[in-house]
Amino acid sequence: MRVSRGVALIAAGALSAAGLVACAPARPSLAQITSAVGEAVEAVPGIDGALVSITSPGLSDAGLTMKIYVPDSTRLSESVDGALEAAWFASPIEPYAVTIVAFAGEMPDGADFGHATGEHLDLVQVADDLGIDDTEAGTGVDASGRLLTVRGYRLSERYGPREHADG
Repeated sequence: MRVSRGVALIAAGALSAAGLVACAPARPSLAQITSAVGEAVEAVPGIDGALVSITSPGLSDAGLTMKIYVPDSTRLSESVDGALEAAWFASPIEPYAVTIVAFAGEMPDGADFGHATGEHLDLVQVADDLGIDDTEAGTGVDASGRLLTVRGYRLSERYGPREHADG
């Protein structure tokens, strides 16, 4: 049986591509990401608990949304700053943004991301204290004052570049 040169080149190209895919590092699972970030954020002084979720506006980007519980709201800015830094460096993927929702008090037993309860803390002063307010660029507090979003480039400016080699 005779194989044409074109068919042989296509087959060789397909095998090479398959080999490259097989050698590509596997992306971490959602459970690995949420676990790594949750553990790091819960280690921040002033935070009693953290619930983490992944958001994705497209095929390759992923962001983090965190719900944190803060027993001492007089140190809220410090706690949020620590949570942002911990998430930025602990995440196995480089998030395009990190969004925080803060609740007063201790995290209830059995809390999960979809059913987080508690008194929402206003994050407007936190954004002001941390100098994070550029809503046109996707960074800042939403109209309710309950969601603080910080884009990845701002996290890098504030805390330094990540050492992870992902995109």
